[in-house]
This record gives sequence, C-alpha cells and structure tokens, in this order.
Amino acid sequence: MNPYASDYIPRQEFTDTIFEDVAEGAFAFLMDPPEKWHHPDDCIGFTCTAPSNILMQFQNTQFLGTTTPDNTDSKFQVISDTAEVSNTMENCAFNLVWNAWHCTNDNLGVLIAIADDGDAFDRMVSPVWLTNEAT
Repeated sequence: MNPYASDYIPRQEFTDTIFEDVAEGAFAFLMDPPEKWHHPDDCIGFTCTAPSNILMQFQNTQFLGTTTPDNTDSKFQVISDTAEVSNTMENCAFNLVWNAWHCTNDNLGVLIAIADDGDAFDRMVSPVWLTNEAT
C-alpha cells in the first residue's frame, strides 16, 4: 500500500492470480491511518481514511507450493480493519498478521461521492457516515 495515499485507494481486483510459496505473513498487511494524517482544519477531527477503506477482490486464485496462507479460497476479499464496521460484514474473519479481514462475501464494494459543482474545491461533504443495522 502506498503510505502517501491518504485520501483514496481504488478497489483492487486480482483475477487468475497464482501465489507460490507465499507465507501467511507475506500475503498482506494493511496499515492503519497514521496520526499525522489527522487534519482538523480539513476534516473537522476526521482522519483521512484511505487505509480504512481498502477492498481487494480475488477471483480464480491459486496457491501453490509447500508454504501457503492459512486460507486458500480461490474467490475471496481482503478488507481493512475498520472499527465498528469490518466486524459487521458477513462471512469475514479478522487476520491479526494482516491487520485486515479475510472475507467470502460478494456484496462488498466501495462508495465514492464526488462533488462536481462549481465550488467542489472550496468545501467538503465529508465526513459522511453510513450505518447498517449491525453497527
């Protein structure tokens, strides 16, 4: 992950990927947003959250060799560990080594809101909180 991508990290899609002799700890690690990304003047006490909104989708994945991650599903997702959110997603389990969640849930996505009007660079519409019944 790019440590300079504080605002947005696009959804990552991996198809027909082959991992050979990849250990659990080498497969993934998603960092928490650094404290220095906290800009009260810009975000009103709301940290820039790109690392909290990562979605990596894998399809037709193969794990070969003698060393593999604990879970070798061919279709799965990896999502950020976002407090009070990630734990509510169905079919997801936290992986401490990755600091992320392993999921088998086809209903995950990334919502992007864009202000395309004349004052788009003079104001912000964030933070925006979306909730679900489980949170």
